[in-house]
Amino acid sequence: MSNGTKATLATVAALAAVGALVKRRGSASSIYYYHCPVDGVLRDGAIPAWPLSSSRARRSETQQLRSDLRQEGFLPGSSVVWLSPGKPVSLTSPCYVIDPDKLDSGRIVPTYGAEGYALHVGPVPAEAIVARRQRGSRGIMGPMRFVRGKGSVLDDAPIDLATVIRAVRSAEADPDMAVLYHSGDASIAGKIHRGLEPHMGQWVSQVLSGATDDPDFIHQRQQAQSISYLSDEPDWVAIKVSRAIDKPYAQIVRADIVAHGHLSIFLVERDDESVVRAVDVSYDRFEDLSGRRLRWWETPLYDQGDPYTGAGERKQVPFGVEPGDYITAQSLSPDYTLTGEDLVAFLDAVGFPLGGKP
Repeated sequence: MSNGTKATLATVAALAAVGALVKRRGSASSIYYYHCPVDGVLRDGAIPAWPLSSSRARRSETQQLRSDLRQEGFLPGSSVVWLSPGKPVSLTSPCYVIDPDKLDSGRIVPTYGAEGYALHVGPVPAEAIVARRQRGSRGIMGPMRFVRGKGSVLDDAPIDLATVIRAVRSAEADPDMAVLYHSGDASIAGKIHRGLEPHMGQWVSQVLSGATDDPDFIHQRQQAQSISYLSDEPDWVAIKVSRAIDKPYAQIVRADIVAHGHLSIFLVERDDESVVRAVDVSYDRFEDLSGRRLRWWETPLYDQGDPYTGAGERKQVPFGVEPGDYITAQSLSPDYTLTGEDLVAFLDAVGFPLGGKP
C-alpha cells in the first residue's frame, strides 16, 4: 500500500470519526471548521491566532466583535482564530476540521458582529485538529455569492487554473475589458478576495514618515492616501513577497512565492471610471481605462472634502503615485485570487516566470 493511499484512508477514518461525533452529540453545529486558503498556516501543528485588526472583519463589524470579547471577559485586543460552526462556509476552500471536545469551551466566543462565525481566543491546539478537508484547488479563490446571515462566501463550484487562464485571455482579447492585478502576501489573500479596500499602504506610510517630521503635514497627507494600487501586469508578486519576509528581491525563489505570495485578478469593464492610470504625475496627467486623458481634478479620485473640516480632502495626487500606476478610491472585488503552486503556474502561463529559480 502506497503512502498516498495510507494518507487517504487515514483522512477518511478521521472524517468518519467526526461523523460519529456529530451523531453522538446530536447536532452538526458541534463541529468547527477553520478555512485556510494556503498551506503552511500551522505553527508547531497548531492554528495561530491573530488580532481582529488583521482579520477578515470590516470596520463596521470590528467594534461589535471587540464588545463580544469584552462581554466574555477577554481583552478586546485579544488574538483569535475564526471558526465556522456546523459546516464549512465554502466547499471550494480547503479547511481543517476541529473537534470541539478538545477545545477549552471557555475560550469560544459567539459573535454578533459577524454572523455565522465563532471566535476562539488564542491558538487552536494541534490535538483539536482531526482532519483536513480539501475541495477544489487549494490555491484558487473564485466567484463569491451572498448567503443570508453570513454575507459573501466563496461559491461552492471548484475552479481549476485552466478556467482562470481562459477568463484572463478572454478579457485581454475583449476591447471593452481590462485585466488588472493586485499583489500581497498570502496571509491576507482571503481578506483581499472579499474586497480590496482603499487604504494607505505600509510602504507609503514609511516613505511619508521619512520624508518629513511635520505631524500636521503627515496627518493632512494621510487623509488623502486611502487608495488602492493595481497594475496591468502581474509583476509585483515577488516584490511584495520580498517585503513580507524581509528577503532581498534578487534572492526570492519560487518556493518563497508558493509559501508567501498571492495575486488577485480583476476583470474590469473599460467604462468603469473609478480606476485611472497615472501618465505624468508632475503635470497631473492621468487617463481612464478607455484611454481618455484627464487632469487630476477631472478624475473621480479628486475630492475637495468637507468645506468646514476638510475631512476626506484629496485635492492633490496621493503621495507615492508614479507613472504607470493604476489607482482607485473605491472598493473592488477580485474575480480570482491565486496562492501557492497555482500562483507560480499562472505566472509561468502568462509569461512572468521567476527566471527558472527553484
